[in-house]
Amino acid sequence: IRSIINLRGENVGKAWYDEEIAVSKELGITHINFGMSARRELDQNKVEELLATMRSAPKPVLIHCKAGADRTGLASALYLAAVA
Repeated sequence: IRSIINLRGENVGKAWYDEEIAVSKELGITHINFGMSARRELDQNKVEELLATMRSAPKPVLIHCKAGADRTGLASALYLAAVA
């Protein structure tokens, strides 16, 4: 893994986030925050921003949210359709 895209956005002060940042730095992994809601539709501007983020991220890339279903599923489908 050369980069991580965190779809939960920046969460400074939360243990999971602070640990993720620390481990990413320790291992030399690029960490990218891209906040998106699991409950709201992603507008076209945010879709384009996410695609640009995924295109420019060093590969291989790990994409995650909280449960790995809604946000990660959408981001993965967009990646397959427009990037891969």
